[in-house]
Amino acid sequence: MAKRKQMILIPYWIQDTLKRTKMPLETCLDFIKLKPILSLNDLITFSTLQEYVQHVTGVSDVSTLVWTWSDSIPADQPAMSKYYWETITPMGKDLSFRAEIWARLFDKDSDKADGYAGRNEHPVPFAVYDLSPDVCGVVIYPGFFTDPVAPELRLAVVEAILKVLYVYNAPHEVASTPLFKRYLELLAGF
Repeated sequence: MAKRKQMILIPYWIQDTLKRTKMPLETCLDFIKLKPILSLNDLITFSTLQEYVQHVTGVSDVSTLVWTWSDSIPADQPAMSKYYWETITPMGKDLSFRAEIWARLFDKDSDKADGYAGRNEHPVPFAVYDLSPDVCGVVIYPGFFTDPVAPELRLAVVEAILKVLYVYNAPHEVASTPLFKRYLELLAGF
C-alpha cells in the first residue's frame, strides 16, 4: 500500500512572502529555505497553525508539517535541527501565537487586518495545492473560517482535499480516511 498523502495548512502571508521572493509554494515544505526569508514569528505561527486542522476541516487529523520540516534539515546541520526542535516547536505552545493565528485568520474581522485587501483580493476562503507526492497544502485566507465554521465551507475544503488524495491513492484507501468519513457526515447534514 502506498503512503497516504498528508496535508498541511498554510497561512496566506506565507504564500504572499514566497510569491514576493519568487519562490514556489512547495518551498514551504523546506525549513532550510524558509528560515532566511521568514521571521521567527512567521515560522512559529505557520507551525502552530497546524493545530487548527480540526477547526478548518472538522477532522482531528495530524498535520505532517512538523516532520516534513524536520526531515528537510540535513544531518550535517545539527545546529539547525537544534534550533528547530528547541526554539520553533516549543514556542508554538505559547498562547500568544494561538491568539495571533486566530486574530489574523479566523476572527470575523481578520480580513481587514494587516492591510490585507480581504475578500476583494481573495474572494475564495482557501486554495488547495498539490505540493509534493506526499503533501498537499491548503492556503487559508482570512475572515472565512470564523467560529462556527459554516458546514458548506467545511464541505468545500474537504472535497477539494479529497480530489487531491484521489490522484495519489486508490478509492478504497481514500474511503478509509477520517477525511472521507467527515465528508459523508457533512453530506448527510444537507
